[in-house]
Amino acid sequence: MRGRVAPFADPRAYTDRLNELFSPSGWTRTYSVQTVNNVERAVSNKGSCITGKVLVTCTLTIFGLGTHSGTGEEWADDANAMTSAEAQAFKRACVCFGLGRYLYDLPRCWVALDEHRRIVGQTPKLPDWAVPARNHNGNGNGRSNGRSRGRNRKPIELVKEVRRFEAKVGFSLFRYCVRSLSGVDEPEQVKNSETLKAVLNRLRNAEKGVEKLNAAIEAAGYETYAGLARKMNLASDALDDIPDLTTLRRLIQALG
Repeated sequence: MRGRVAPFADPRAYTDRLNELFSPSGWTRTYSVQTVNNVERAVSNKGSCITGKVLVTCTLTIFGLGTHSGTGEEWADDANAMTSAEAQAFKRACVCFGLGRYLYDLPRCWVALDEHRRIVGQTPKLPDWAVPARNHNGNGNGRSNGRSRGRNRKPIELVKEVRRFEAKVGFSLFRYCVRSLSGVDEPEQVKNSETLKAVLNRLRNAEKGVEKLNAAIEAAGYETYAGLARKMNLASDALDDIPDLTTLRRLIQALG
């Protein structure tokens, strides 16, 4: 027996990542469930049977970024039908925000399976580019701890504090605040502590601006804001597409 192996991530990994980026209070999800009855299902070596399907839609909202949904399904006669369908729907909603998107780019391969559909022999390995880099402490977070090279020692605590604002102010605003004061795109590339402190102060101001914008959007209505974003030729009405502080101020003023 042979089967095709595809990479996947446990749904708890997506939950952990969302909590890390936005905090548990920064996102929410809801599920809707439908069932379809009297569906004929082919059963290997047993002909077919009449069963049903469980259909789940997960709606994932990240405050300040927007909402996406995903769907999942499973045969109703599966003992874990609801759990499997919910997990599938949740992960597909996450992919709309980019979480786990790289998994779809990983190669699939055929392997030998035993009678229980378990892999016979060695499990295929992930390519190097899909494995998180590890620092000297063995932490697979893909970031240097600032002490791996003595001559390039960095104020790691400042860098970490700066990084926390990426989810709070959006990717474009974050990149703008870093680049405008340091001339580089990533805080890990900044070697001067005073420059990092200046970036941190600017990001705090940006966070206050984003909070004002969210309050203004709530008061004016999201449709009004979406129309304003189109009028100002923004890439989208998502927080990630506010390019700089000037645009942020213009949005707040226009909605006020």
